[in-house]
Amino acid sequence: GIQKSGLTPYGTRTTTTPAGKNIPGNIDSKKDMFEIVAAHGIDYAATASVGYLQDFIDKVNKAKDVEGTSYIHVFAPCPTGWGIGAEKTIEISKEVVETGLWYLAEFENGEFKLNKNIEKFKSVEEYLLKQGRFKHLGKEDIEKIEAGRDKKWNKIRNWN
Repeated sequence: GIQKSGLTPYGTRTTTTPAGKNIPGNIDSKKDMFEIVAAHGIDYAATASVGYLQDFIDKVNKAKDVEGTSYIHVFAPCPTGWGIGAEKTIEISKEVVETGLWYLAEFENGEFKLNKNIEKFKSVEEYLLKQGRFKHLGKEDIEKIEAGRDKKWNKIRNWN
């Protein structure tokens, strides 16, 4: 386990993208599966986080009533691969949303809808450095991640 995939964020140390002196782990940006699925025009797509359980439950209930295809991309940490204790699962799952590195949204009837608009992001650096998979990142790497987040949110905020 713990290998890189197309959904692995930039800078992540995995067994197949080890971090070293010259490489910060994964050098690619992760793919946005929610947007990829929505681009295919399915009936319902959403993002969720186990840190926002009621939002997740509401989306599962909505998806089960859809006549066609539904897709929910759920943020759920891997304690072993991420180097966090299992007791930190909910905390990390809330914090990723609060830092803006994960967003809660839906795609329905051809429209995107942002479910939680974060006005002021929490510290990306604090969030990342809590996890073993990111402990090697330097200031430049974190700034690159923040810049990617800001670019994404400029796009997201134009959905509404």
